[in-house]
Amino acid sequence: MQERSQVTLASEQGHDEIVWAVEVAGHRLFSASADKTIRVWDIESRRCERVLEDHSRPVLSLACADGKLFSGSYDYSIKVRLCTLIATRGLQTWFWRS
Repeated sequence: MQERSQVTLASEQGHDEIVWAVEVAGHRLFSASADKTIRVWDIESRRCERVLEDHSRPVLSLACADGKLFSGSYDYSIKVRLCTLIATRGLQTWFWRS
């Protein structure tokens, strides 16, 4: 049986509500939360580098592909950011409703 380990990144800088998704790209970990934010963590230092606050409702999913970070939210949007920049100016938003 393989032993599982748990690592706390930095609880004093963590999310205010439940974490719904995590995604890893390079040396960064992205976490999405019901607090409407995505946090960008440096895996080595275990520090939060940035808090992305582009969604107006809880962030439910994350995916990294082709150098981009995709986030899906309960606000009916998918936001797309360049993983290398993680800057608001590199943000694209797609909206849809059923």
